[in-house]
Amino acid sequence: MASCAAMRRLEAGVSFARRHQYVGAALVIGCMVAIFFSPIVRYGATFSTVENFQRSLYPWYDPADRDPPPLAVQGDQAVFIYPRQVFLHRSLTEDGRVPLWNPLSFAGHPFLADTSIGFAYPPRLALNWLLEPSWAHDLYVMAHLFAAGMAMFALLKEFGSGFAGALLAGVAWSFSSYGVAWMMLELVGPMLALLPLALLLIHRWHRRRSLRDLLAAGGVLGVLFLGASAEISLLSFLTSAGYAAALSGRDLVSHWSEMSRRQRAGQALAPVVLVGVGVAVAAVALLPFVGFRAASSRTHSDYATLQRAGPVHLRTFVRVLAPPDTPLDLGSLATEQLFVGTLTGVLAVVGFALRRPGAGLGRGLVVVTALYLLRTPVTWVGYHLVPGLKGLDGFWRASFVFDLGVALLGGLGLNALLAGTVSLLARARRDRPSPSGALARALVPGLLGAVCVVATGWQLLSYGRGANPPFQERDAARLFPSTPVIDQARAALGPGPGRGRLLAMTIRGLPPALPLATGMALDLPMADGYEPLMSRHSTALWRVVQGESLASARSRIPYTFGTAFTPSGLRTDLLPRLGVQQVLAPPELATDPGWQGRALAGRGLRPTYSGPDGILYEVDGALPRAFTVTAAEWVRSDDEALRRFADPSFDARASVLISGEPPVGGAGASTAPVEASSGVEWRSDQPDRLRMTVRASQPSWLVLLDTWEPGWKATVNGRERPVRRADFSFRAVQVPAGTSDVSLSYRPIELAAGAGVSLVAMTAVALALSWPFLRRRAGRGGRTTTSAPSPSRPPGGHRDDGS
Repeated sequence: MASCAAMRRLEAGVSFARRHQYVGAALVIGCMVAIFFSPIVRYGATFSTVENFQRSLYPWYDPADRDPPPLAVQGDQAVFIYPRQVFLHRSLTEDGRVPLWNPLSFAGHPFLADTSIGFAYPPRLALNWLLEPSWAHDLYVMAHLFAAGMAMFALLKEFGSGFAGALLAGVAWSFSSYGVAWMMLELVGPMLALLPLALLLIHRWHRRRSLRDLLAAGGVLGVLFLGASAEISLLSFLTSAGYAAALSGRDLVSHWSEMSRRQRAGQALAPVVLVGVGVAVAAVALLPFVGFRAASSRTHSDYATLQRAGPVHLRTFVRVLAPPDTPLDLGSLATEQLFVGTLTGVLAVVGFALRRPGAGLGRGLVVVTALYLLRTPVTWVGYHLVPGLKGLDGFWRASFVFDLGVALLGGLGLNALLAGTVSLLARARRDRPSPSGALARALVPGLLGAVCVVATGWQLLSYGRGANPPFQERDAARLFPSTPVIDQARAALGPGPGRGRLLAMTIRGLPPALPLATGMALDLPMADGYEPLMSRHSTALWRVVQGESLASARSRIPYTFGTAFTPSGLRTDLLPRLGVQQVLAPPELATDPGWQGRALAGRGLRPTYSGPDGILYEVDGALPRAFTVTAAEWVRSDDEALRRFADPSFDARASVLISGEPPVGGAGASTAPVEASSGVEWRSDQPDRLRMTVRASQPSWLVLLDTWEPGWKATVNGRERPVRRADFSFRAVQVPAGTSDVSLSYRPIELAAGAGVSLVAMTAVALALSWPFLRRRAGRGGRTTTSAPSPSRPPGGHRDDGS
């Protein structure tokens, strides 16, 4: 009797667990996230590489530090992501708006046009508005890892998997080697969380005949694009569209004769609808990105170059069963992130052989991705025939799709193994019935599943900690703090609107000073920067300043652009006409004979501060950021404009170069040159909005030494005036004689059009999803269905046996 009571209690517990499987999965995945990020609570740390990197950069470098930590390969979090988070948080809290323009990099740069930062993603905007940057970063990563595990768990449940198999897949996917190695950069988080959800909705569309689920899947893909990089988003769209096409194609082949023309058309168009909705939802970020990408200096790497860069060899697939060695280097970070747990990889072999829902999807993801990574004809076809795929900076970026397939197959394989175990135990119970046999039948599969999940979780957590740098202290004084040379530079540039610009130098072989985007974290307007996309004219200008020839500077580049102004290459003669008022250099430059005494004076520089954190030079005769001239020279070609601007004989104080055709009846110079005027009073200087009062004795050009982009609009005394590209890369507006109120605002047409398309698409998807609820609330009709019939479903349906 006691054993029977125990069995009843056990069965009741099992029944309760089955009814609350999502709660159980949330507890397990939540515990894993909490364990990984426990230093945040235990000693107030943050998951960042800022301190790791700043110890190797001036002005924070300490020569007495004899044991600096090795630089983490996730350094872009410190020199690219974190500075932008600081800028975004400052803009949201101080200006109360999302900045569209970044005035702190390369004399100004579009902020949201490049999807490599993902700041159009609503969760990211909300966290950066509500929290300090370090907290926003940590909670963002934690939330997306948790959501990734739950989404994968839900996908396996959609395929009919049991609890243990679904949980193994969720753990393996959220803490896959690709996810934990790249999660610090934040751009993989939306993909980890939303790609399994999109696949779930696509399968549900197919299973339920629900057009609403197809629309919801498109909406999820659109939101994914807002938060992930363009490369990750493209691969996610291709994965989802390929799955929808496979489901539709199988139906068309199997039930062609049973379908009406309308059903055939609906079935064939389903992938197009999916992608179309996703593109429409993402339009607010996609249209500016496409427009800026077309006008940028970035070009595709040719096929042969990509084959040589970061190759994935057949032996690399050993990493499916064994984690890459840690700490990671750039090679292993790029090409070896195929690990989702040893047991998961073994069980994936079992799942590969199954014929059940989800197995076909897993097989397709693994096989196609492997063939793509291994440089087979599939690679050639993808590069040359799939739109956008040649833009991938390395074929290895597709490896997360392989991880997804292995995690999915591993979960299905465990589910099949446990089902086989239950079957064997049930057969043994029939042959020799006993209470212990019943207990074994109830406990053994659960224990086996628990062992697989715990072992995989422990293995992936261990790898994740080894693949990432140690947690660092959260103290703001340790995250790019100000130093005496920074304080001096900030004071020299001025506290108010219309601040000047700082240029930081690099000495090869020594720690660089404020490299890449680190100046953004200090709110310093920089001539330096680090941008995946740059306009062609802006890139060419700063490459000339670095010392490149005019012909070389005009060539396109297949990589992210970051400046490296060296003592031997820097064109110091151009600094005054660029609005650069201060130059920061490592302290070792003081020992260079070419940067001492008369040689330094001949460069037009004067030292104003020298200390262990750097040297600060003032640029003699630097132009203010905004000034007026009366003479204009119209130049018809970019080559001519760059040549004239870089010519030492060009006097930027007396004349401005205007790119384009002169107005009808116009000529070269408008009047005799008059010395540059300082009659400009700054009234407002926000990222997207500038306002000045300009006083001119005669009709003049207001020259603004900020980067020109087509989205800038100007009004003079309330009347719209064109913003001309001036001095090759800057802006100019004509002003009349007298006192003028000049306003400039940045509103690119692509953003406005994209926002309108996204708003319409999101509204349409929301209405489609809420329509049954609205009908019930309105009391219309009798019994309503929970899903709208899809015209793409063949009559009678069929058995889903593999996709």
